[in-house]
Amino acid sequence: MKSKITRIFFKSLGVISLVIIILLIGLYFSIQSYSFQSWLGKEATKYLSRELNSKVEIGSIELDFFESATLNKIFILD
Repeated sequence: MKSKITRIFFKSLGVISLVIIILLIGLYFSIQSYSFQSWLGKEATKYLSRELNSKVEIGSIELDFFESATLNKIFILD
C-alpha cells in the first residue's frame, strides 16, 4: 500500500513539473511575440497616464528577455 501511494505521488509530481515547464516555455515565447509586446505597450501607457495624470503615448516596446527593454516613440504631455 505504501509503495502504491509513493508511486502515485512521484507520478503526479512528474506530471505537475512537466506542466509547469511547458507553461514557462509558452510564457517565454509569448513574451517574444510582437502582439504581446504591443499589448504590454498599451497597458504601460494606461498605467503611466493614470499615475502621472497626463497623456502618455508609447509607440512600441521591444523586449530582449533578460537583456534589455526598449521604449520607442514616447510622448508625455505635461
